Amino acid sequence: MALPTKPQAREIVRDGDLIGDNRLAPGAQDLLEHDAIARGVAEIAWTAETPVNIALFGAWGSGKSSVYSMIKQHLDRIAPRQVKVARYDAWKYGGRELKRNFIDSLAHELKLDDKPEFSHGLENEQVDTRLNTLGWARANWKSLAFGAFFAIGIATLWVLVQAVAAVVFADGTFEESIKTLVTQTGTVFGLALVAILVGPKVVEGAVVTKKTAAPEESDQFAKRFSDLVRLALKGKAERLVVFIDELDRCSPKDVVATLIDLKTFLDQEECVFIVAADREVIERALDDLPQAKPIRESEPYYATTGAFLDKIFQHQLALPPLRSRALTKFAHDLVDHQDGIWKELRDHDSHGQDTFDRTVFALIPVHVRSPRRAKVLLNNFATNARIAGSRGIDWLERAHELAVLTVLQTEFPAVAAELRQVPRLLVYLRGEESPSSTDIRSVVDRYVSEPGSDSVPEPNQDREADGDVEIEPTSTAAGRLLSDDRTAAGAQDREVASATLRRHLGSYLAKVAAAGIRDPRPDLLYLQAAGGRASLPDPRLGDVIDFATDTAPDAVVAAFNGQDSATLAVAIPLLVTEGDNETGPGQAFAYESACRLIEYLEPDDQGPVAAQVAPSLMAAVSNQSLSQASKPGAILVACWDGSADAAHTILDDLNRPSTPTAVLDSLTAALPYLEDNERLLLVEMLARRFEEHPNPLLSALQQAPIDDAIELWANVEGHVLEVLNELERPESAPEAESTPARPAGQAAAAQPAEGEVTGAGVERLEELIETIQSRGDHEPLLSAVLETIQSSVDAVSLKTWVDENAEQLVGTMSSPLRQARHALLGLREYPNANITTWSAILPNYDAITRPGYGRAGEAAPTTRPNSTGASTNQLANNSVQDKALESAVIASADAVLIKLLESFATTKHSGLSQLKVLTAKIADWASMTQQDIASRISQTLSIIGWEGGGDDTTGELLWERKEALFDAVNSTTTQTGGPLHTPFVVDLSNMLNDIELSVFATTHWRGLCTKLPESAAEELSRHVDAYAPRETELSAVMALKITARGVFGGNAPAATEIIDIPVEQQSTALTDSWLSLRPGPEDVRAALIKVRCSPTALRKYCATIDTEQRTRIWLALFENGLPDGILESAGAEGLGPAAVANIQSQVAIQTREPDRSAFVNRLCLGTPAADETAAVKRAASLLAGDLLDRRTSGDLRSAADLVLWAGGAGHGHTQTLRRKFTDLAAKHSSALPKKTAQRLRDANLLAPDKKSRLASLLGR
Repeated sequence: MALPTKPQAREIVRDGDLIGDNRLAPGAQDLLEHDAIARGVAEIAWTAETPVNIALFGAWGSGKSSVYSMIKQHLDRIAPRQVKVARYDAWKYGGRELKRNFIDSLAHELKLDDKPEFSHGLENEQVDTRLNTLGWARANWKSLAFGAFFAIGIATLWVLVQAVAAVVFADGTFEESIKTLVTQTGTVFGLALVAILVGPKVVEGAVVTKKTAAPEESDQFAKRFSDLVRLALKGKAERLVVFIDELDRCSPKDVVATLIDLKTFLDQEECVFIVAADREVIERALDDLPQAKPIRESEPYYATTGAFLDKIFQHQLALPPLRSRALTKFAHDLVDHQDGIWKELRDHDSHGQDTFDRTVFALIPVHVRSPRRAKVLLNNFATNARIAGSRGIDWLERAHELAVLTVLQTEFPAVAAELRQVPRLLVYLRGEESPSSTDIRSVVDRYVSEPGSDSVPEPNQDREADGDVEIEPTSTAAGRLLSDDRTAAGAQDREVASATLRRHLGSYLAKVAAAGIRDPRPDLLYLQAAGGRASLPDPRLGDVIDFATDTAPDAVVAAFNGQDSATLAVAIPLLVTEGDNETGPGQAFAYESACRLIEYLEPDDQGPVAAQVAPSLMAAVSNQSLSQASKPGAILVACWDGSADAAHTILDDLNRPSTPTAVLDSLTAALPYLEDNERLLLVEMLARRFEEHPNPLLSALQQAPIDDAIELWANVEGHVLEVLNELERPESAPEAESTPARPAGQAAAAQPAEGEVTGAGVERLEELIETIQSRGDHEPLLSAVLETIQSSVDAVSLKTWVDENAEQLVGTMSSPLRQARHALLGLREYPNANITTWSAILPNYDAITRPGYGRAGEAAPTTRPNSTGASTNQLANNSVQDKALESAVIASADAVLIKLLESFATTKHSGLSQLKVLTAKIADWASMTQQDIASRISQTLSIIGWEGGGDDTTGELLWERKEALFDAVNSTTTQTGGPLHTPFVVDLSNMLNDIELSVFATTHWRGLCTKLPESAAEELSRHVDAYAPRETELSAVMALKITARGVFGGNAPAATEIIDIPVEQQSTALTDSWLSLRPGPEDVRAALIKVRCSPTALRKYCATIDTEQRTRIWLALFENGLPDGILESAGAEGLGPAAVANIQSQVAIQTREPDRSAFVNRLCLGTPAADETAAVKRAASLLAGDLLDRRTSGDLRSAADLVLWAGGAGHGHTQTLRRKFTDLAAKHSSALPKKTAQRLRDANLLAPDKKSRLASLLGR
């Protein structure tokens, strides 16, 4: 008889609940984003020249083993047949002989463990017995040869014997018998040979026995490993990649031993080693390794762990640590598609709850950095949840609490244990309340971190001195610390660790509290469901609920004044339940009390409460049994529960003039939650009541979240503007015909004429602005309101008020972008008379910087070219609103720039300077292309025109406008050319044909031309060259040509153009300008004979040419009798010997001494050329000799002046001149001035005076 089957209990932990901790399977998602690193390691392993060793560092649990799987996948993709990959588990064989187990493990991985040399041959001696016939034959070939000959002999003898027998005993002939028997000779030969060779002794000699000892030394293991690699790479395989894993799990002793033993195999050709380990573990293990190298102060690196690792690994890579938020995302992604308990959590979110996300958020503390630890927390939560569910606790509704409890049990088990004795311990640890009991205070002090302390305890300076003192281990939030060090130094280390754990605990508790996740309640600690209904913290509140149906709602609401949202979340469903059990006024009282308390719920409690009370309250909406005071709260419940129809029904019922203002005020809290249609309906209700009852709308703008408030204003701005304009209209003004209600946002009614306003609209605007400014985050909303006013066409008085208060309203804004927006609106929408107000508020473009950058020393931001081509900081704002604001600013800047460019044609003298500066400032903000700006400049210049431009009375303002516009454009661009200057080139060219070229006009024209970039000036020069001047304009046009060419460095006009200018138009200034262009010396010689120039201009020009050219010009001027001042300037930079020679030839033909002296004097107006000193001296000496030969006193003086001018006598002329000067001076004793005579004596050109010598001797 079969026994009855025992019913199977339902399993607690189910499929999909737990997360595996295996390596990443092929095709699995790379949640840690390690694929790029794995791909890089794989590419190194494939492309690097072998042998190559790679270190892959990462903390415990960081995913190194999964990286191995990805490396293998990448190698299979890169070189599917050329690379073989094997993995060695260092932890599995820790403490055993690595070299043997390493080869044994790899042989197993590579399916070569059937080879004895790679299996038992690593442990025991290997014996190999085989028949080596070929080897025996090579060793005994002589015996084989003898046997072969012997076999041939036997076979031949056999044939002869058989043939003879055939002849004797048969009838055949001898020849026939031989022919018959020859075919059998081979068989006989083979049998004979085998008989000889395969004897017992022969076979015994061919048997070989080989004994191979198990490897003991490193070189033996290296040889065995080399054989393994050779067999593994048979066929198409080119290299073997060995991945050594789990090294950081080994003991420190095994870590060092493993690394040292691995060196035996690391230099194997065609081999790549990848060692995955925690670098910190290796460094700690190396601390115990004796170090032979001393620490060198100059090269400390060679005594570090890095130097040790460099000897082993050519490549070292590290898995980057995960940020806390990255690990939270990892955990979220890990369970996002997981079945089991995680699917139940996701399904629980189908009604708008966020149980799944908040649970995962609570499960990953900030201090957790290991993906493996994250998996432990997830799995512990799954187990706790299943156990809680099996014991009657609704774990889905309390998943957040359970997550916090799981973290405490896993990360801070000591704290979790204390919760059983101190249920409110977490509240005390966060400092929200203070414990009254001394015992509880001692528990709290054990785990709480000091407020504001982020540092660990200071190290003990006497650690070594206290090294022998035994100190007990430290108890921490995570339990007792495991440490062998019982010294004071160890105690200090444990205290540091304890402080870190306390900070981790405090950080985690603050995190879950900020997220609104409540602490685990005692029933979770004991995994037993709480009995009875939900309780309230104050029993008196229960009494209030019991009597709610008989108590005025005001009294009930007052009783809950000051209670937190969690208490209200308990009380509200109870109040609704009380109302469900009543009818009539009692039910209305309870419902109203509940609805009014609903308005005070915090966001975390709104959804859960709405889910509980929505059925009852929505039924009351349908039955129209709710009081008006209940309806704001009922609308909130309808929104939170997704009942849009009910919300619309309530709003329709309240959309009447009789609805109390207080109710409308409360309705504004529902704005963020309403659907579009319902929100628009409520906005229209608030807007319509704004004129008589502005408070509801003002309250909504004051209390709604900023984004909702801005959206609300966008919906009501048109109606509000209409109301403000209407309030400004005098009561006696004729009423407009009644019209249907205008939808929100429609254009406002016309503003009454200025001077007929009441000021009431401005007062209401001031009230609106003050209400908005009372918000802490008011700036975006204030900006939206001001933009509405500034952009209005008709609200003159309102715009005037904004203009008068611009500095207080806009100038104090923290956002330069918003300041720019309103300043540009002011410049665009207001008359130019208001330009001063708004230009002062407009910030410079470089005030807009990327968040986090400072104005000084900021990192280089990205740049964009503005309208003028200059490179400026890019507006960098991340939010959609800021991007929209940026676009609006740029659009306004474009419009303002156009307006300002046009204003140059109408602005008077005093405003041009400010207009010029502001235009340059606006151009930085604008996005107009240079072509567009150039087009606007052309239009403005065309409007300014040229009428009266040649008259110094009527043309002054015209030129001021053009010059101001030109300066504004010049200050907006750093380019040396471009389309922005083209309009000015065209305009200046047009002047040639449009007006008389007066001195006034050409002076201003030339002033503008000198400011042009070179390329623009060159283009303008071509226009001037192409112009055919009238006879009276030759001088003026020449001045324009010279000016334009001077800007871009063009060639000077030909001398003939200068010479051909009529004398009456000639001027020294014109010639000077021509000389500044450095015309050729031949042109200068030709021109200066005909036209006048200033000595200064001539001297500057002559300084630019060489001595020969300068001398030729001087001679031309001399020969044409130009004034002494001109000759002096031409020769000031030095004359060559040709000038002296020329004068000598002229002197030679002069018969009168005064004429000769005149020639010498004009020569001395110049100076001798420094580069021709010797030649000039020689020439001057010859001329002086000629003069002295004349024997006249005047020639004596001229000769003396000439030689002294030249700097002395030329080489070989001193004695001759000394004799002549001495002889002639004696003849004409009074001819030479004393100073001249003394200078000649100093130059050794005149003998001392005898009388002077005697006077010197006598002391006279």
